[in-house]
Amino acid sequence: MKKYYFLALIITISSICNSQSILNGSFETNTAPNSCTYNNTVTQFNSYMPNIKSIGNNGVDIHIANCFVPNITDGIYAVGIGNADEGISFELSQTLINGQNYTLTFDAYSQTDFGSQGNIVIGISDQNTTFGTQIYEAVTIASQWSSFQFSFTAPNNGLYLTVMQKNTNTLGSWNIIDNFSLSNGTLSIDDLNFENKLSLFPNPSSNFIIVSNLKSTESYLIINQIGQEIKRGIISNKEKIDIRNFTNGLYFLKFDNGITTKFIKE
Repeated sequence: MKKYYFLALIITISSICNSQSILNGSFETNTAPNSCTYNNTVTQFNSYMPNIKSIGNNGVDIHIANCFVPNITDGIYAVGIGNADEGISFELSQTLINGQNYTLTFDAYSQTDFGSQGNIVIGISDQNTTFGTQIYEAVTIASQWSSFQFSFTAPNNGLYLTVMQKNTNTLGSWNIIDNFSLSNGTLSIDDLNFENKLSLFPNPSSNFIIVSNLKSTESYLIINQIGQEIKRGIISNKEKIDIRNFTNGLYFLKFDNGITTKFIKE
C-alpha cells in the first residue's frame, strides 16, 4: 500500500512541476504609478515590470482604465504596443518542451484614435530580447476588446513568450493587451464551452472567491506565479474558496480538465 501511495505522490508532484504558466501575465505585479504611464523608455518599462522585458527600440506604454482604453479586462493594468518597433517578452515558469502542445489565451484592444487597426503577432524565443519564432497572428477589432484563444506546438525549448505589433506601415496603429494565460495541452470543444461559461468573483478579492456556472462538482488546484501548489480541493457551483491566508498577488485556479482561470489576492 505504501508503494502505491509513494507512486501516486510522485505522479502528483510531477504533474504540478509540469504545470506551465506565464509570469506576470496580467501585468498586475509592477512598480508603475497608478496612472497613465506612456512614452516610456525601454529602461523605464523594464524597471516597472518584473518578469517582462520591452523588446525593440521603444519602451511600451502602461495603461489603466480611461487611459486611452475604456476599461481593463483583468485587474488594474494593461500594456500598449505600437507599430514603431515595440513589443514585450514574458518569462515563463519553465522552459517549453519542443514539440509539446500548449494553449494560450489573451485579450487585446485595438486603439484607433491615432491610426488604423493593426494585428498582433505572438512568438516563442529562447532569449528575452528577441522575438523568436512566430506561432500566431491575432486579427484585432477596432475600438473594442477581443479575447483570443489558440493551441500551438512549441517550435523550440523557449523560455519566453513574445508579443509584438505587426508592422502595418501606418503611423498610430496601436494595440493594448492584457490577461495572458498559458496551459499545457490543447482544448476540446467541451473545454471551450466550459471556459466560456465559467465565472469567478469577486476578483480581486481579499477573503473568498466564488466560482459560478459549474455544472457539477469539480476538483481544483491553486498555484502561484512560479508554479507552486498553494491549495487543492473540490467545489460545487457558487461554493466559496477561502483565500484569506494567501499572500497578496496573482494566482491560477486550475481544474482537472486543464481549464485555468486567474484571480488576484489583495
